[in-house]
Amino acid sequence: MFEFKGISCRHLLAYLRHSNHVELPKQYILPRWRRDVKRRVIHRDRNSLGDETQKNFASRFCELTCLANEIVEGLVSNDAYQLVRKNMHATIK
Repeated sequence: MFEFKGISCRHLLAYLRHSNHVELPKQYILPRWRRDVKRRVIHRDRNSLGDETQKNFASRFCELTCLANEIVEGLVSNDAYQLVRKNMHATIK
């Protein structure tokens, strides 16, 4: 859950409680949950703008998932399905 959604798991919280930590260490608070962060990536209409090298795995995964969902939702014919399927297999190779 932390890698994809930025939510700390109960195991981490239990460990921190057991080791008498009263605050969550800063490395476990992702920038998207903080108010003082300056955003480098702006999402508009599901398109990403900004510094591509700064995106982490979860951001790239989310963006590609959104794009794939748009493609799949837009498939109305078998011909479109075959074309997208062929292109996706070519991309994987």
